[in-house]
Amino acid sequence: MLEAFIVVNFSLAVFNLIPLPPLDGSNMLLSFLSYNATRKYLMIQQYTFIIFILCMFSGAFYFLQYPI
Repeated sequence: MLEAFIVVNFSLAVFNLIPLPPLDGSNMLLSFLSYNATRKYLMIQQYTFIIFILCMFSGAFYFLQYPI
């Protein structure tokens, strides 16, 4: 049970570090970008849901499906 708890929490932590705007990874990435790059990066925020769906269907998040 402890092993499952650790694996699920680790998977959620890695998922949260994906650099797409609603997740925490985007805040980390924004601190390294210039002003113009930040403006362009934030423009993709409206497409984030579509990007997540495409990643799920393409298998890009396969490593996160292991604990499930």
